[in-house]
Amino acid sequence: MGKQPSTRLHLPLAENRGGLVIPSLHGDYSHSLQESLQRFCSHYWHLDVLFGSGKTCLSPTTFFHLLASSLWEDNLRLLDDNIKRIAFNDIRRPSRLINDQLHDLREALVSLREQVIMTTKWMPPSVQDELESIQRTIESAAQSKDPQARTYVSYPRAILQDILERCTILEHFLMDSFHLLVSSTSVLNAETEMEQANRSQRLTQLAFLYVPLSFVTGIFGMNVKEINGSPLSVWVAVVALAVTAGCTAAILMTSKQWETLFARAKGRKSDVQSSQG
Repeated sequence: MGKQPSTRLHLPLAENRGGLVIPSLHGDYSHSLQESLQRFCSHYWHLDVLFGSGKTCLSPTTFFHLLASSLWEDNLRLLDDNIKRIAFNDIRRPSRLINDQLHDLREALVSLREQVIMTTKWMPPSVQDELESIQRTIESAAQSKDPQARTYVSYPRAILQDILERCTILEHFLMDSFHLLVSSTSVLNAETEMEQANRSQRLTQLAFLYVPLSFVTGIFGMNVKEINGSPLSVWVAVVALAVTAGCTAAILMTSKQWETLFARAKGRKSDVQSSQG
């Protein structure tokens, strides 16, 4: 099943012809405005801007730019969580799906970066001016009750700039995750090759048991005195089998000892070279 495209809501509230893009939350392909507003209202200072400025009413342009910047920030946080989950956990024993997931996350991250750049570029100056005015109104109302009171208001342009900087860091981390995926895959392939080599070695050892029997039966067949009256006794075949099996075992043991001696000599040579270096 392919990746479903995310839904975007365009509003004519920016200075470009395409309008302001209100993104859906990452992974929410139905574009639930209720979920988006719940995320938006989870920040206490958003509520201060909406309801703490007295009779001042927030304009639609400022509200939706604030909403868009908040949703882009949430999407970046979700992408960061997904990328790090794969990089720190799933990539230890990678499967074919992890490569596709990383590519999908990279595509989503690039798309987020492009949309944030467009939002920052075509944001009306009135958004910053209106929020600054609201912040002064809120601070004046708060200081009338408490002279030490301070309010926090973050501006969409600053939020989006911070998102771009974090996108750059996350892109580098994502590319490192791709390199780590290649390394992990190479390690798994090496383990698989070792298992296949061990199985092949077991099959070879098993074949050594049946080669003498095949050799003897190929020579004598059914031509023994006890079966069809041949001048050769069955004990001749048994003795020939024992001799052949003994020779085969001797050759196998000699080859293993030769490999062991060769490996030791090679190891000693490497130790001497390393000590001299």
